[in-house]
Amino acid sequence: MKKRIAYVVMVAGVLMLALAMAAPAAAAPAMTTCPDPIGSNGTVVISGTGFAPGKVSLTMPVLGGMEVATPEADATGAWSAELPLSADTPDGAYEVDATDSAGGKASVNINVKAGSPESCTTAATPAATAAATGTAAATTTPAATPTTGGFLPIEWIPYAGAMLAAAGVALRRFTR
Repeated sequence: MKKRIAYVVMVAGVLMLALAMAAPAAAAPAMTTCPDPIGSNGTVVISGTGFAPGKVSLTMPVLGGMEVATPEADATGAWSAELPLSADTPDGAYEVDATDSAGGKASVNINVKAGSPESCTTAATPAATAAATGTAAATTTPAATPTTGGFLPIEWIPYAGAMLAAAGVALRRFTR
């Protein structure tokens, strides 16, 4: 009976390791701007993916780290925000930093260049379309994000699998 328990623990650990290695890694936070470059006196759309759901803080180092927007990331980690630029914004690259509630961070540059488009015409966001047409933005129900369903962070699964496999080997060795 003890041998059987040892084998079960060992196999469970190996299976946990195999499943953890096959699981896709979570996407790192990333940001884009539209249009790029943008003319002064325009409105840039900044979009983010891979963030933790909830409030995202957008700050600009050129403004002393001042918060310029607080978009809400959906369950998939996606968000977008519109930032208007003043007519006297000089040409150059202006960094925008985003930080989510879980500490995820990303940065992107707003590239201002005279004579460039002043709005995002290549890909309209739901928020921009809703603002332009006066209608409500469409919403979707995103798929659930992977979790362990308990207290164990998903990043710890390989370690837990290794510990189970080692425990199985130890049990097997000491039950001989």
